[in-house]
Amino acid sequence: PRKGLPYNLQIDSHNFQHILSWQAEHDPAVPASYNVLYKDYSQDWMSAQQCSGIAQLSCELTEEFKAIYTEYSVFVQSTGGAQLLNSSLLRFVPFTETILGPPEVNVTSCPNCLNVTIKLPASHFRQNGKLQSLIDIYQELDYDITLKSQDGEHKVGKFGNSCALKEGHRGHEMALVVNRLPKPNMWMEAKENIEIDFLEEKREHGQQNLSFLFLQGAGQGEGAGALPANH
Repeated sequence: PRKGLPYNLQIDSHNFQHILSWQAEHDPAVPASYNVLYKDYSQDWMSAQQCSGIAQLSCELTEEFKAIYTEYSVFVQSTGGAQLLNSSLLRFVPFTETILGPPEVNVTSCPNCLNVTIKLPASHFRQNGKLQSLIDIYQELDYDITLKSQDGEHKVGKFGNSCALKEGHRGHEMALVVNRLPKPNMWMEAKENIEIDFLEEKREHGQQNLSFLFLQGAGQGEGAGALPANH
């Protein structure tokens, strides 16, 4: 690329916190500064308040992208000496392109079972000055519960508040899959190994190691439902 020209613009967006970054090659003898400009389809170009005359190759646009369903256009302007250079445009829609982090997982024991509850991560999106939860944004989440073992996979169903793993499922790997929205690449994966004591079976069976795989998507703020006893 041309020396001084900003290129390779990317937005790293997690839970509606949006960080723009770019690359640029410039002459060390000529200090460069950068301005970030953005607009939606109905606006004129505006300068991002925290991203004017900066020397670093990144800045945060969380406060600028307030209309989460809107497509924004953004570019970086470089100034160095008498030279003014503009990058190409980058387009970004917060609602469909942000990545949701993995949920917080709480596992407790109950008679002959485990109770699994999940809580969605906090968002960085504010509406009328108030921080919005992911449930405020997405309204509803469905959780698909799948049990995995060496014999294969068994999909249990969709649930809303909590999931109870019955004693008949000992030794299975349990996967909790959240997949309501149509773009699977929107969601992060988190893997946890959790050591659990079965209260009523501790003397006979000891501790059980279960591997929990969580694929997060859109839906209710805390997940899930009780597994049927006959599985």
